[in-house]
Amino acid sequence: MANFKKGMEVHLRDSMSVGSAKVNRYKVRCCGKKQAILDYMPEDGQRAYGRGNSYYITSREEATARYGNDIPSYVKTNWNEYFVLAGQDGWDAKEN
Repeated sequence: MANFKKGMEVHLRDSMSVGSAKVNRYKVRCCGKKQAILDYMPEDGQRAYGRGNSYYITSREEATARYGNDIPSYVKTNWNEYFVLAGQDGWDAKEN
């Protein structure tokens, strides 16, 4: 399980296709116990936009109490369900 910290580059997991990630790259602005904020990293020549995207997770205990053992796929219980490491130590869109 990856430990996501400020400054790391990540890709978002594709919620529509299990096991794949989106090509766009993001930089972690901050990542806490329940919320993370990512900044979009534009390709060469493109302009950055926005103030960052927020992502939230629910603790496994809280999700189990609310949904039982059938936790919906849109409820994320850890950061690995949202993010994939980018670059040398992680997934690279150009290689896959």
